[in-house]
Amino acid sequence: MFRKSLMALAIASLTASSAFAAVSADEAKQLGTTLTSIGAEKAGNKDGTIPEYTGGIKAPADFKAGSGFRPDPYASVSLSPARTWLATRTSSPRARRSC
Repeated sequence: MFRKSLMALAIASLTASSAFAAVSADEAKQLGTTLTSIGAEKAGNKDGTIPEYTGGIKAPADFKAGSGFRPDPYASVSLSPARTWLATRTSSPRARRSC
C-alpha cells in the first residue's frame, strides 16, 4: 500500500511540475537574440569579469570532419605553474611505473 501511494505521489508531482514549465510568447521571442538557444542570458556582467556569450567553442580553420583528428579546444589556454608541474610529473616514465 505504501509503494502505491509513493508511486502515485511521484507521478502527481511530475505532472504538476510540468504545468509550470511553459514560457510566454515574449520569452520565446528572446531566444537567439538576448538569450541563448537554451535560455541563458547572452550579456556579460557590468564588471567585465563574465564575458558576453558569443557562441561557444569553435573548431579551428584547418579542421576537417571525418579525418580522425580531434582538435584541442584548450590549446590557446596557458597552463598555470601548478598544472605545468603536474603535466611534467605525470608524463615521466617514473610516474607511470608507480601507478
